[in-house]
Amino acid sequence: MLTIMEQHYPETLKSILVVRAPAIFPIAYQLCKPFLQEYTRKKIQVLGSNWRDVLRQHVDKDILPEYWGGTKKDPDGNPKCPSLIKQGGEVPKSYYKTEFDLTQKGMITKDISRAGALELKYEVHKPASVLRYCQV
Repeated sequence: MLTIMEQHYPETLKSILVVRAPAIFPIAYQLCKPFLQEYTRKKIQVLGSNWRDVLRQHVDKDILPEYWGGTKKDPDGNPKCPSLIKQGGEVPKSYYKTEFDLTQKGMITKDISRAGALELKYEVHKPASVLRYCQV
């Protein structure tokens, strides 16, 4: 999954914090590391017994569940905050895109190499606007 993120979503990964990993994880991670770019490997932290302290450095304690080292609780007092976990579901068919019209006004196409960059500048005139892109 990380290699897919590297290729299709460069520099969208700020960091990965591995918490309470099973004993087999270091072996599996060593097998995967050669396939990751160095800049991605530097963003991965496998946390030890101080994982709660490290999490609090990255996530405000008021929004971090008590179970994970923060102060937030569910309305019923549950320290794991299961009400905050939203399960996925089936994507409605109306969201599917089957064809892309690449001739739309303002549409540009660019090939970007792995670890390459393309800077696009936009003027946003309306609050809460959404910018979208497609991969073809």
